[in-house]
Amino acid sequence: MPIDPPTPSPKFIDPDSILDQLQVKENNVVADLGCGSGYYAFAAAKKVGEEGKVYAVDIQKTVLSALQSKIKLQGTRNITAVWADIEVPGSTKIAASSVDFTLLAAIFYQTQKHEQILIEAKRITKDKGKIVIIDWKSTNVPLGPQTELRVSKDVIRRQAEAIGLKFSREINVGSYHYGLVFEK
Repeated sequence: MPIDPPTPSPKFIDPDSILDQLQVKENNVVADLGCGSGYYAFAAAKKVGEEGKVYAVDIQKTVLSALQSKIKLQGTRNITAVWADIEVPGSTKIAASSVDFTLLAAIFYQTQKHEQILIEAKRITKDKGKIVIIDWKSTNVPLGPQTELRVSKDVIRRQAEAIGLKFSREINVGSYHYGLVFEK
């Protein structure tokens, strides 16, 4: 009697796969706004190489302190930890139009100030640069924040387009999240 193969588990986020889909490469500049523990920042640092740069931005000083310890421990030289409130345009102090890829991952459910965050992302991103939004699907999945806190991809798309960002495409970011790519 044949045995059924195991049911594959739902796919969680793989930052390397996401960065590959975006075609992040050596010498690029990446900003991870709301970086948390640096999940994307460290993956991006490997992709951009020694000549590239990654800004890991967060408002929580304890998170940034832990991130800086990890940077030092791993000997990573191309990540700069930045303390800033991304809800305040200009607060990152990252030069305008200097970033190739700006990542906004799992942050929109935490705030109502989407427009301000999108304005700061747009400000730092180069012309033709990419702004990538990854957030929780609005459906009831077994992980993540309460369903009523989640922001649908349609709402985010309307908000991004309202400030002049051009929708480019969706990317595959796993079973629990959506990924939207916009161009400045």
